[in-house]
Amino acid sequence: MGSLEKQIGGNHYKRFKIQPIEFIILNNLNFPEGNVVKYVCRHKFKDGLKDLEKAKHYIEMLIEFRNKLNKELPLLKFVLANEIPYTEGKIIKSVLEYSKSGHIKELGIALEFIDYLIDDYKLTEKYKCLENS
Repeated sequence: MGSLEKQIGGNHYKRFKIQPIEFIILNNLNFPEGNVVKYVCRHKFKDGLKDLEKAKHYIEMLIEFRNKLNKELPLLKFVLANEIPYTEGKIIKSVLEYSKSGHIKELGIALEFIDYLIDDYKLTEKYKCLENS
């Protein structure tokens, strides 16, 4: 199954002939720009006014940050300031490296660490169920 055929939490994107994520990626939109597209496209099918308010918020952020575009924030500073755990930090690092280099192996590394976190969640949930029974 292709990634666009799979949707986690609803089916509001599958109704589009060209999904918003395709438009966002193929036009190299940044995170807030992409979220504006996403929320504007889906508002009639998912969260209505809440989605439009989110789109507005992202536009406000774009206006506020317009003078800071193309400036980098070091990964280590972000990870340390936010106390990001090691595994999550590796995922962020791999995505950042992919963004800069285009090397697909970096996304493979990110997937491995995400799979590890998913497995950890599943084990934790199974353990909680056993404790409660």
